[in-house]
Amino acid sequence: MGNQAQSRMREDFDGPLEAMHASIRDDNVPELRRILGLATADEVNHEHYKWGTPLHVAVLCDNLPAVDLLLEAGADPFFLTHSDDGMTPLGTAVRRGTTPIVERVWQSVPLESRVSERHSQNTALGVAAMYGQTHVVDLLLNLWDDWPQATKQGALFAAVNKWRADAVDLLLDRVDFSKDTILQALHVAVNFKVMLAEDERGGVKYDGTDFLNQQRLIKALVKAGADPNARMKRAVFQTAPILFACRYCDLVGGLKVLLEIGADPNIQDDDGKTALHHLGAPVYVKSQSPSSRLNDTGIRLLLEKGASVSCRDNEGNNPLHSAAYGSNLSIFLLYLSAMDPTEKASMSTLVNSHGETLLHWAAAGGKTDIMEYLISHGSDVNQASANGWTPLLCSLARTSDGDIFGSKLKPSWLAVRAARVLLDHGANSLVSTEEAHTPLHLLATYLDRDEAGGTAALAQEFVSRGADVEARASMVVSVATLRKNTNLHAHGWGWRTKQTLDKFASDAAVVSRDLPLLHWAAHHGAVGLAKVILAHGANPECVDSKGMYPATSVIKSEKMQRNLEVSQKFVQLLIEVMAR
Repeated sequence: MGNQAQSRMREDFDGPLEAMHASIRDDNVPELRRILGLATADEVNHEHYKWGTPLHVAVLCDNLPAVDLLLEAGADPFFLTHSDDGMTPLGTAVRRGTTPIVERVWQSVPLESRVSERHSQNTALGVAAMYGQTHVVDLLLNLWDDWPQATKQGALFAAVNKWRADAVDLLLDRVDFSKDTILQALHVAVNFKVMLAEDERGGVKYDGTDFLNQQRLIKALVKAGADPNARMKRAVFQTAPILFACRYCDLVGGLKVLLEIGADPNIQDDDGKTALHHLGAPVYVKSQSPSSRLNDTGIRLLLEKGASVSCRDNEGNNPLHSAAYGSNLSIFLLYLSAMDPTEKASMSTLVNSHGETLLHWAAAGGKTDIMEYLISHGSDVNQASANGWTPLLCSLARTSDGDIFGSKLKPSWLAVRAARVLLDHGANSLVSTEEAHTPLHLLATYLDRDEAGGTAALAQEFVSRGADVEARASMVVSVATLRKNTNLHAHGWGWRTKQTLDKFASDAAVVSRDLPLLHWAAHHGAVGLAKVILAHGANPECVDSKGMYPATSVIKSEKMQRNLEVSQKFVQLLIEVMAR
């Protein structure tokens, strides 16, 4: 690289203060010697804005004679540049792996300065490990026997952070680390590579070799004594490694090797969820960030190693519930293929701790292909959960789309399509939950500016079947406040609705009690539904428990403040009806 660096320096070092830099670039050692004879201490360590001090330049140009002269003249091997990477001459030499220069610069460093008190990974040993200069790690361990244990530990983490498998192998062979350190290193190894200053523009790069190195790291650390099933409460992710790896499609290689070396495929997190629970919905794809997709490869690996689809979480859900909600028919059938034949025969009656069947979950997720399959295999379209939710009500709930982000909500067209599947198979539309939520209440939670669209048509069908257009029920009105206290998207349907309403029952800023259906529509901008119920006798001047009119509810709605066009349309509809 010396020649490359020299070539890139050709247009630099024009001023008199940079004559020393220029002589090194030009490999003019006699001229450098002459300048040093006249230079002050400050001039010896004069920093060029791009290339650093003369000693930095000598290291970059692989110019050992220049390095010798500069060190003899008092050049500082720890001079930290003001550039983004902030590297010292010693760090630059270590990073580049030029053994003779590393050894020469290291020998010039006083004993008391050989380790950094600021960060153990910023030492020469840590930098060598982080940049994968295994031969330099070996050299530095040979040159000094008194490396502090904390520094050696920092070097191990530096190597693991960048998936430097060779450096990790060397350190594990040369240094005795505690079991706790090795376990922490395993948790770091399962994660992605860290981003350094030079990665900030283009991001951290990965290739096939990187992921093979990650697998080598995991194997080496487990062989050294790390328990692949142990949790680390001090780790970034406080769970077993397999439960972290499974949630990234990119880390399927790490998941594979963890399973091969003894990780329990049925280990559970604090919520009782296994890897198969998590993989029942799309998970992260970091290389295409931000995105997510179903990790079918991870699922197959887990099933091959004996992962159970019958293991229940703290709410009594098994992985099939997750797959019914968040996957597709192909993945759902893959889960089913691992089910015991006796259990499979009773699949249609399988419920969680809240009386929710697989059909409830498929309906909530809007997975119509899975719904059709379950109905064809005996699932009851009218079975009510413990708090009265039927699959029809679940299909209309404004749930998250099931992926790991939980940021997108089920669109109205999907809710309508799922509801029609159930209605076509005999679902009763005259139902309500323990919280008094009816199909119309749930349908009213979708923003709908189309007065003649699918939402309005379904509302018309419910009304024609006898739905009460003035039914009242409590509703969460402040999304912002709720987000500060709990996971919003986890409380949109089934038992979660009751839990949320009970928790915030006395907080009027979060929950409005006994709201008329028209107020529900006003709050969410359901213009089409509002037009239908107004045409069938809903009172445009009804008031809620606070004495608020529907028009006021529109104006005060957080949602409508972000959708002024729909808000104006709703108010105009109310004015037209009241003017008749």
